Amino acid sequence: MAEDAWTPREPFAPQGIEEPEDAGPRPGPGPGLGVAVAAIVAVLASAALAWWFAVPARAPHTFNAPPPRMTAPAEASPPLRYAPDDPDPNQVKRAWREVRQTYVDGGPEALMRASMRCARSLPAEPQLLDYCVAYDIYAADIVPKGADGAGDWFADAPGRDLALARTALPGVTDPSNRLAQLSALTKAVIPKPVAKTAAAKHHAARPMRHAQAKHAQAKHAQAKHAQAKHANAKHVKSKRRTHRHAVSPSLASSPSTAVYPYGDMRDRLEPPH
Repeated sequence: MAEDAWTPREPFAPQGIEEPEDAGPRPGPGPGLGVAVAAIVAVLASAALAWWFAVPARAPHTFNAPPPRMTAPAEASPPLRYAPDDPDPNQVKRAWREVRQTYVDGGPEALMRASMRCARSLPAEPQLLDYCVAYDIYAADIVPKGADGAGDWFADAPGRDLALARTALPGVTDPSNRLAQLSALTKAVIPKPVAKTAAAKHHAARPMRHAQAKHAQAKHAQAKHAQAKHANAKHVKSKRRTHRHAVSPSLASSPSTAVYPYGDMRDRLEPPH
């Protein structure tokens, strides 16, 4: 019965397959491989997020921030459309200087051409109104009335300047009043002659006094010469009479043969009768 007792049997194993006695642990994923896989996954996730946010339509600020405001570029100030409200004395002075210089260089025709250019440019440059009107006022005083072309042009200047003032001034300004102001200003800006001092007047009068003195001296010398000539003539006559009385009777009886020592001088001093 001892031999028939149950003995534990070895576990079942397929026939033909025997496990080695010294076999170690079975192969499987080790700890180093897991760390590498996790790092790769993190890198890929970061790259995906970077690509996602790099797209402009998906950027974070597009969802929260308002769109940028478009500012228009600063525009240049518009050009001056009207003349200044008050007359400009500097333009009037400039017109006075240029009228004189233009007249010296080219005469009435040059003044007329300059006035025409000013009238043509005034619609585009209304700030030149005071200059153009003052130019016409000064030129009209210089150009003779009968000058061909230029005389007629400046004779029509008042009506022409009034029309130019209407276009150059704003509607609230009276053109006639502006022309009256400019007319008064043209007389005010002309430099007045400087009063001479007493010394300057005395110095200026010296040539006149000198000429008057020379003239008086010449008249006095002429009078003295005439007096001397008259006295000499009287002396000669008296000597002749004395000589006639001293002539002998024989010579006096025959006047044709009488000899007069001063006969030649008498002929020179007294004209024949």
